[in-house]
Amino acid sequence: MLVGDERIETDLVVDAMGRGSSVSSWLAAAGWPEAPVRTLDAKVTYVSRWYDLPAPAERPDSWWWQHLVMMPSQEKGEHPHEHEYLVNFFPMEGNRSIACFGSWGLPMPRTVEEFEESAARLRSPMFLQAMHRSTPTSEVHLTRSTGNVWRRYDTLPHPPLGLAFVGDAICAFNPFYGQGMSSAAGSAQLLRDALDSASTLDARFATSFLAAQRRALKVPWAMAMARDRGYECATGTEEAPAWVRRVLAGMTWPMFNLITGAAREYPVVDEHFARVFNMDESLTRMMTNPRVLSALARFRIRSALGRLTVPYGFDSQQEPPGTDHTGYTTAGASR
Repeated sequence: MLVGDERIETDLVVDAMGRGSSVSSWLAAAGWPEAPVRTLDAKVTYVSRWYDLPAPAERPDSWWWQHLVMMPSQEKGEHPHEHEYLVNFFPMEGNRSIACFGSWGLPMPRTVEEFEESAARLRSPMFLQAMHRSTPTSEVHLTRSTGNVWRRYDTLPHPPLGLAFVGDAICAFNPFYGQGMSSAAGSAQLLRDALDSASTLDARFATSFLAAQRRALKVPWAMAMARDRGYECATGTEEAPAWVRRVLAGMTWPMFNLITGAAREYPVVDEHFARVFNMDESLTRMMTNPRVLSALARFRIRSALGRLTVPYGFDSQQEPPGTDHTGYTTAGASR
């Protein structure tokens, strides 16, 4: 391996240079066949700004919460495009917080003034109030490098020896779904285990590691595709036909509402949904689990009868209710 003008002898090089890595281009220039690349760019943009939170003693009594989040509106018809933002105001270490607005294919604020104006048009005044009660410590940061990209080195008939890829260098995701760091850590663990059990870094090692990595990446990739392929603005090799987009767009919110609503009532749904988000379980496996399916069916029935234990939703113009439902018990939710 050449580092500047110096040649370094090594048994293994790990490409962890992120989605902007040039290693694939270097391989092609050296005569290797180009690895196929799967892509889907849903035109996701997000903007963020850092804040110092007020000291706990200076916060209003109604500020009992730790994290504010608002999902995109499910309403049809005319409304400000800010109603379709995914919005977060969440705490970080050092008594700080970050305010973040994200969207799929929509214009986003770029300046501090535009950021504040957009916050005023959100569906809930809580976000602007939280921002005004805090002290801004940064400008507005905008990110557009958010497309899903999977470099399929595992499909090469003879993958390069002594070279491994982790993180965004092999598979980069739409960051909205929080999969990037976990996937990178998973690849690092797979590589560690493969190295621990390997006697030599030969072709068998390379193909075996890439196959194990492919199986692990299929789970977060399928989750990203299930959502992003439903947007008309999405482009790439994985772009869906119009009828598939309509089906996905029509199914996404009803399924999300069903699962998150049932998770409030039934611990088994909450447990498996958390495993899916933590990439310890695939969505397919969750949705074929008999206990999960039974809980979802019971939730639908109890919801239709108006017998839910934990209220679902509240007036977005008001302070979020501070009722503590911890330890609730119902005949259905105890199972």
